[in-house]
Amino acid sequence: MVKEYGIIDPTDNIAKAAVAASDGHVPWSLSDIAKFRQAYAIGRPERLALELLFWTGARVGDAVRLGRGNVTKDGWLSFRQGKTGGQVDIPFKRQLPDFALPDAADLQMLHASIDAQSDKHLTFVCTQNGASRSHKAVGSWFAGKARAIGLEDRSAHGLRKSRAIRWAETGASELQIGAWTGHASISEIIRYTRKFNRRAALDGGALAK
Repeated sequence: MVKEYGIIDPTDNIAKAAVAASDGHVPWSLSDIAKFRQAYAIGRPERLALELLFWTGARVGDAVRLGRGNVTKDGWLSFRQGKTGGQVDIPFKRQLPDFALPDAADLQMLHASIDAQSDKHLTFVCTQNGASRSHKAVGSWFAGKARAIGLEDRSAHGLRKSRAIRWAETGASELQIGAWTGHASISEIIRYTRKFNRRAALDGGALAK
């Protein structure tokens, strides 16, 4: 097409390339989590943040408010979500459901990270002086710690997706996943877990003879 002043636009009539829809925050792979654990030993605040976010699958705004006061006498880590007001109860010092047993080591590492804190503060995730952190500050700080070891585009919220995906892989139902992560909508759980390893959902664990 000839434009004003006789200039021809070479891009006319060229279809735009399709852009893949964004899936939002990138889930962490198990190898990503292993790399972070290797870089930040138990006793480091970065490690405690990772273990708490990954085990609970909580939004960072809820995770920064969690502390020893959220642990019930019968062993639940119990809290009300800031975004929805929904109640969440996660096994913390009690028998795990079958789908969570393969990841029992994650809970052990969370306990070890908490026990390694030199002082017992109001919240698990806190400053060196024991003050609670804002969720925005923690989100930026945590993503920066991931970038520092080469994990680009990895965020606190990505660990929330990873927990939902992991439970889908270990055989949890959508209701069980929702009870753990606090998702009220089945469609939202499906959206979170649609990329999980489908082979893992069908794998009996052995080759047929």
